[in-house]
Amino acid sequence: MEDQVTQILERIRFAEALCELDSAKSRLQSGQLQELIGHLDRMRERFSTMHALPEERSEVMALRQSLADLRVELRPCIQDVEAKLEESLKEYRSALGGDKEAFEKLSEAEQEGSRPLAYRFKKDYRTLKDLSELLSLLSADLMNLSDRVEHHFLHSHPAPEIGDYEYRDNVPAPGSISP
Repeated sequence: MEDQVTQILERIRFAEALCELDSAKSRLQSGQLQELIGHLDRMRERFSTMHALPEERSEVMALRQSLADLRVELRPCIQDVEAKLEESLKEYRSALGGDKEAFEKLSEAEQEGSRPLAYRFKKDYRTLKDLSELLSLLSADLMNLSDRVEHHFLHSHPAPEIGDYEYRDNVPAPGSISP
């Protein structure tokens, strides 16, 4: 579990770093950016204190609910980033017109020098794409961790024995209409 928590913390740190880039700041409204950073901060706090899997059923259920809540909070942020990603892609294509292939064959420096606006849109797109992918991975990590917590609990607490039953109790009664 420590590996998963460490991976989640690394992704949170990387997402926070992406949020600090000018390309993210210029694309996401300050409210959207602050909301995303707030969610990332809450996740970091939650995972920095997690050292062992809970053993009690109520703790397991509370942790799983907490992980689900984090995913629910993250979903609108992912949608906002993806909407800005699409917007940035449209602006990039619009700025280039029919020169997209020729532009993309140029080096980074040549791109920036020849078409600074298109280059900025491309840079914004890359940042938002990285952020979108990272947030989706975080969401998947939260779901995987929730599953792992549940499986660990179920494997460490065997199911209670159920009493014997007779097979005939499970056989349905014969039909009332005779053939």
